[in-house]
Amino acid sequence: MSVHMKALLPIVFSLVPVLAQAQGVIAGVARDASAGVLPGVTIEVASPALIEKTRSAVSDQSGQYRVVALPDGRYTVSFTLAGFTTVVRTNVEVLANFTATVNADMAVGALNETITVSGEAPVVDCRAPPKAGRSPRKCSGSFPPGSRLRTWRR
Repeated sequence: MSVHMKALLPIVFSLVPVLAQAQGVIAGVARDASAGVLPGVTIEVASPALIEKTRSAVSDQSGQYRVVALPDGRYTVSFTLAGFTTVVRTNVEVLANFTATVNADMAVGALNETITVSGEAPVVDCRAPPKAGRSPRKCSGSFPPGSRLRTWRR
């Protein structure tokens, strides 16, 4: 290894931590319309600057969130929570060593409920005698004309 390379190695290695720390943060608070904090809000940041394209976080008990280690770029930030309307902020610019504050005031939205009912129609056995002595209407056409239903009564 040459003398020049040996002299440059400490400088290069000293810059690595600085370059690794040169990333931004998006942080803020999620609140409802009455300024009460909202824990459990899912915050998703999206940008072409991210390798994974999206990164998410969840607000804590005080409604605060923090998405760290973001490369420079423009981001779209969305806030979602069941029972509230989704809030989207676009063109949030993130720079190295900078914290972009993005708060959300979420309005109560419509609750969507899905109810699934499944069941089967009861099976009517037209071959067995009815218990009450009367023939079900669905079976009345299956008896031969002139047959006596009275003989089935007990």
